[in-house]
Amino acid sequence: WLLAKRVKYNHDVKLLREHMTEAERERSDAIVQSEQNKLRIAIELAKRQAKFDKKLHLNVSVDSSRMYLTREGALLREMSVQFGPERMPSESASAPPAAIPRGERTVADLAETSITLDGGTQILSSNTPELVNDSTPIPPGSLRISRDDMKAIMPNLSAGMKVYFY
Repeated sequence: WLLAKRVKYNHDVKLLREHMTEAERERSDAIVQSEQNKLRIAIELAKRQAKFDKKLHLNVSVDSSRMYLTREGALLREMSVQFGPERMPSESASAPPAAIPRGERTVADLAETSITLDGGTQILSSNTPELVNDSTPIPPGSLRISRDDMKAIMPNLSAGMKVYFY
């Protein structure tokens, strides 16, 4: 299904570009390149902020599916992470889009088995001792860590704490 959507999208882009003038194509390419550069810069900025933040904070590396509890560049705990699916906006669904965030977020609320961030993203605890054995669906836009990792980091967390996604 996803592959079919990608093929259709590429076909639509090709058709639209065929009907553009050369100047319009150049302008469109420049806009796309500019947006890609902005995203790259934002991700690098989040990495840099996470590295030099003097307070205790969490870093989430989306590409490597890892989360780190760190302070002043010192690694205190490393954890595996599972991500929920992204939910795209659709005309038929009433639910808002949900994506794994990038950049800086703040812990808004703490519960025994979940950490809620500003914007609604949740870090959930696994229902099983081993993260890889948990087949429970993860809500869109959320992430999950092992029960042991959640128990280990929870005493160190507080509302207002920074979480950097990159």
